Formats: sequence, structure tokens, C-alpha cells
Amino acid sequence: MKKKKPINKTEKVLPTPEFLDKFDVIEEDTERAGQKRMRVTNQRWLDIYLKKDVITYEHFMAASRLYSIWSAAGFRQSVTIKYDPLLVGYSSSDMSERQSACIADYNKIADKMGKITFSILRAVVIENYSASDWARYNKRAKKAAPEFFRIALDELVDVFKNFKS
Repeated sequence: MKKKKPINKTEKVLPTPEFLDKFDVIEEDTERAGQKRMRVTNQRWLDIYLKKDVITYEHFMAASRLYSIWSAAGFRQSVTIKYDPLLVGYSSSDMSERQSACIADYNKIADKMGKITFSILRAVVIENYSASDWARYNKRAKKAAPEFFRIALDELVDVFKNFKS
């Protein structure tokens, strides 16, 4: 019988004072007994909007679900460059079943929503722009941007309620 290799436990890396000045960090319990983890509560614009009660928790969960679908679809851009040839389409051998299902779900959501509402959702939820930045970029009223975002999130919640995959 082989002996198990000992697991090296590393020290917990705590945030720096500069980080704590900029972001709010909470410590919450995990599923493992006695372990806690630190979570930043205002790192994304979505977190800030939830904290300032611009959006509801239902909106926040729907937006988080959209982000997880987008992330699982493999649309996240890589930071480093690849020298592989650029593929025009996806082939079934290049992706997992989950990834192809997430791509199909993402496209269904985009088709069911309007162009403008999906545009603001993509900007705030996925690309982490503020709603005001989206409004400025798309030549919309800057003060009405949070309301546009709430309307888009209401539509997203409705899409998820009627979503059958």
C-alpha cells in the first residue's frame, strides 16, 4: 500500500491594507467545518448596484446566472496570445457537451431579448462597465442608465422563467 503524500498547508494570504481601503471584504463560513473564506462584496459593478439597492437580489442572481453561462460557454478572452490557427466555427471535437449547451443557451437568451437590453446586460454583467459608461458609449441619457439596466434585468428574469433547455 502506497503512502499518501503529505499535503503542504500554506498560510492564509490576507488582503493588504490598500486593498481593504478600496474594497469591502467579508468573511463567511464554508461548507467545510471550521473553515472560512474571504469574499469581496463590491468588486464588480453588479455587486455595487446590489449593495446600493439599485437592483434586487433576484436581478443579481439572474445576472450571475447569465455570467456563469457566458463563462462556461468559453467566450472569456484569454490574456496571452495563442499561435493556433483561428477557427471559423466550432466543431464538436473541440468542445465539451456542457460548453456547447452553454453556447446554445447564451444564443437563445440573446435571441429572446431585445438588442438594446442585451447590450446593456453584456456591458455591465460580462464586460464590467458601469451603466453610465454604457449610456455614454451608446449615446443614451446617462441619468436613465440605471433604469435601462433594471428594465434589462427584469427582461432577463422573465427569459429565465420561460427558459426551457
